[in-house]
Amino acid sequence: MNDRKLLIYSIATLLVIVIVGISGYMLIEGMSFVNSLYLVSVIFSTVGLGGGETLSVTGKLFTVFLVFTGVAVGTFAISNLTKVMVEGQIRKVFGKGFINAMIKKMSNHYIICGDGEITELIIKEFETNGLSFVIISNDETAIEEYSKRSIVYLKGDPIKDEVLMAAGIERAQGLISNLPNDVGNVFVVLSAKNLNPKLKIITRSENENSLEKLKKAGADKVIAPNMICGRRMAAAMIKPSIVDFLDTVMHGQNLDLQMEEITIQSDSEVIGRSLIDSGIRQKSGAIVIAMKKGDKLITNPLPTTILEVSDRIIVLGNSSQMELLKRM
Repeated sequence: MNDRKLLIYSIATLLVIVIVGISGYMLIEGMSFVNSLYLVSVIFSTVGLGGGETLSVTGKLFTVFLVFTGVAVGTFAISNLTKVMVEGQIRKVFGKGFINAMIKKMSNHYIICGDGEITELIIKEFETNGLSFVIISNDETAIEEYSKRSIVYLKGDPIKDEVLMAAGIERAQGLISNLPNDVGNVFVVLSAKNLNPKLKIITRSENENSLEKLKKAGADKVIAPNMICGRRMAAAMIKPSIVDFLDTVMHGQNLDLQMEEITIQSDSEVIGRSLIDSGIRQKSGAIVIAMKKGDKLITNPLPTTILEVSDRIIVLGNSSQMELLKRM
């Protein structure tokens, strides 16, 4: 019997015994409801019962019955309730409906498929940036940990359409597939793209030969952890200062320096202006180091480059400079 059924059964049995006890004293001794409830509560609390001589013989036998059955059932029910509360299982037992309700309220969120160390790093980055997300996992240990940390999760297989739909994929703006094998990631990418063609999809690849297959399946970006790790280790040895700088602007949480990607909105004052005439550097202090026009990445753009709606500029600066730039 699972925790939920055990808890419901225990409480229901306790209520039945209480109702039987109250009804018995009202019928046998002619007591009022309040006096019957008081007598039953005294018996169940095992604090002792005074005035037993006022009961009839039938009433005394009924009391003996309650002592042996009621106290046993009550102790059993209370111990189960305590177990569920102490172990922090209430959300796990009854939380499915609560979590589903939370997911239904989400929009423009992210879906993370899979668990493990990479997923933990993704969670950390998302939480640091205040992003809302749902994790889909089949691992009981991981789910237990997510529940304790109040992370929104969904138990299930992410390759199934119904699980992705339950995660709100039609309202999501991005999905990360971090399954441990390329076959699973291909299925997730295919299903996700079919359910939401506008969804941005990032996936991992364990095999270099799978990179193109995952892109053809619909992934916007394919990350190969082994390849990146190898390049990063080599770069740390050959170009340590560059690696330190990138670590600072990408992951440094204690330094007021960050790299941001900002999309030019339709009401921005810089639309139609060149970089040099936009006032970005003069008004905000941030430095434009690259930009994307559509799918084309322009590194070190020329001062004469014209800014247009939906262009994405990659800038370097501190938090106050970023806020000034976002208001332009």
